Amino acid sequence: MALTMIRPAPSIIVADYDPAWPQLFEEERERLQAAIGRWTFAIEHVGSTSIPGMAAKPILDIGVALYRFEDALHCITPLVEAGWTCMGEFGIPGRIFFRKTTDSPRPGQAPAGSMGRTHQIHMYELTHEQFAGHLVFRDYLRSQSEAAREYQDLKVELANRYSDDVEAYAEAKGEFVRKIWTLAGRGGSKDPGPVTIRDYEPIWPAMYEAERRRIVEAIRPWLVDIQHAGSTSVPGLAAKPVVDIMASVRSLDDDRHFVPAMQAIGYDYVPVYEDDIPDRRYFRRGEPRLFHVHVTEHEGDFWKRHLAFRDYLRGHPEAAAEYATLKRELAGQHGSDRLGYVNAKTEFIEGVLDRASRGVP
Repeated sequence: MALTMIRPAPSIIVADYDPAWPQLFEEERERLQAAIGRWTFAIEHVGSTSIPGMAAKPILDIGVALYRFEDALHCITPLVEAGWTCMGEFGIPGRIFFRKTTDSPRPGQAPAGSMGRTHQIHMYELTHEQFAGHLVFRDYLRSQSEAAREYQDLKVELANRYSDDVEAYAEAKGEFVRKIWTLAGRGGSKDPGPVTIRDYEPIWPAMYEAERRRIVEAIRPWLVDIQHAGSTSVPGLAAKPVVDIMASVRSLDDDRHFVPAMQAIGYDYVPVYEDDIPDRRYFRRGEPRLFHVHVTEHEGDFWKRHLAFRDYLRGHPEAAAEYATLKRELAGQHGSDRLGYVNAKTEFIEGVLDRASRGVP
């Protein structure tokens, strides 16, 4: 008698968008807020189920941002008591990963015969580049329907190709994700992508404060002062979504000490601009890019000019609005020409500094 071979159900199933997903997230967010809210800055719906209309694996991804990574130790027990399984870093340093399971999974929530996953938590410190990456990717696809359709088509194709190989499926999506980061203006140190100006985000001051603590701890012996600078430091001002930080030191001759200290906390040291700007040491972190740090001597011209410009815009909302309009226009004109974009702002900046020096409104 011939045997009929039954093919196991695939591990990866991309399901049609379910309008219930946002409400399911909100219900879970309220439970998480009650359990661990005192340690969290944000609880966000991320991943494909957070994008209206997009087909997705029917597992809700939740991004949790902590004020401090060590606060994860306070969160583990309440989450386990609430039915979550803690998986540790699970392959991503600086992340704590949790799963919520069910013994009656829907198609796509588990391989045949296994416990199913209904929810996943990706817990990071607020300043971790992966948390920013989740939000950048989600927000871009929410606003760009063509990119969302392209991603949906890619997922369906990859789900058919790698139906039983979750790792291969995830890796194959990586190139598309990196492309979106670049298009969103957060492409990292190798390819920063086009200049992108975004509406003001209230998360920027909190990101600065969390990163300030890390930098102070790293370079305390040489540090005199540290300040949030650039457009993200001006409430309400549209900006490139990268937080600029000014750190002043007693002497740049100490760079033999503070450069390796900054590198030890994840910063790339970028000396290429020092021929043109010799009174600054420049660092950047994150892919997608999160922070720029400008180290200069205390009360030097570089330090005073940047803070004077910031303070004038903070005190003159009409000038800040004019600057936002100009930046959006120049971003459209200069595309990926970042040097051209910067140079085109010079006249406005010099005008503001002149008014600030003369005390003119």
